[in-house]
Amino acid sequence: MNDNIIDVHSALEKVGITNDPVLLKNLTSELGMKASHSRNRIILYIASNPKEYFTAKEVYNKLIKEIPSLSKATVYNTLNILKERNILKDIKTTDQKETKFYLSLASTIAHFKCNKCNQVHPIQLDDIKDILKDKLGENWETKSIEIIYSGHCNNCYKKDSQDAQNNNNVLDNKEITI
Repeated sequence: MNDNIIDVHSALEKVGITNDPVLLKNLTSELGMKASHSRNRIILYIASNPKEYFTAKEVYNKLIKEIPSLSKATVYNTLNILKERNILKDIKTTDQKETKFYLSLASTIAHFKCNKCNQVHPIQLDDIKDILKDKLGENWETKSIEIIYSGHCNNCYKKDSQDAQNNNNVLDNKEITI
């Protein structure tokens, strides 16, 4: 496999945009993987959704109708090979029940994990390396940075606020007798 991960990401991006089967076959062999229809479709799915977080189960459920012979083992094995090759990274959901995979396109990434719905959202932090260099000095070399924030996402916050508002309306409309 080519040591330059950027070349692989560039190839993944081209595959995701063009759906070119020749590029896909070359990419599969460059990753040191045996090409198969199932494996190619998994890679194409990932390449076509570069900013998404996904579980193995989600990939399987997306592709099973298209590939009835697809096995869960093929999905798990392909995702793990891509993780070993530093093409994918993974993050556990807040409840630790699921592992979400994502393309490791940037050396600096932050994630926001919602404690309520377990969704994971990316946050780009392009300036963090410069901030660290200012704090640590010039002689520190940072290869990658990963930061995880947790709390309630916008959707859950809105839902909680709406639920609280509805509860207040119910209390306001009740007559209390003593």
